[in-house]
Amino acid sequence: MKTRCTLLASLALSACAGSASQPAPAKAQPVVWVAPAGDATLEAEAGREALPPLPAELAGAWTGSLAEETVYRICMKVPVDPSELGSVVYFDGIECAGTIRYVGERARLYTFIERLSVGSVANGGDCLDTGRIEAKLNAEGSLLWSWFPIDSETAQVMGRLERVDSCP
Repeated sequence: MKTRCTLLASLALSACAGSASQPAPAKAQPVVWVAPAGDATLEAEAGREALPPLPAELAGAWTGSLAEETVYRICMKVPVDPSELGSVVYFDGIECAGTIRYVGERARLYTFIERLSVGSVANGGDCLDTGRIEAKLNAEGSLLWSWFPIDSETAQVMGRLERVDSCP
């Protein structure tokens, strides 16, 4: 048996009925939550079941140098299974690390959500807690990599990563 719940906004009450024989109050509209457009974190949490597979050549460890206010290195490990978490480590200039979760692909541009647990602002560090990573394999076999603040369409950091055997 399905339960139907309706939020009555004017009264701030919730009316739930256990069967179709108990109608909801007239004029009440069901509340439907929709993630705001462009919010990759919310979109990632909202729909995890329909992920396209990651290409085998993308899975594995990737490293390179990046530059913002300082030059530092990155190592990102992309899992074979798109439902598993990968990892990201920033070092030699900044010290931050965390997980990445694959959230989708468009035109062979693969998108991941980053959640830092080491060196993040929430833990007293200097790195933003979350971000969006976009990666694209190029013909030379390297990975074109871009990092975005979670709510921005402008890349803050870009670089080219090369395949390695493992991350430090």
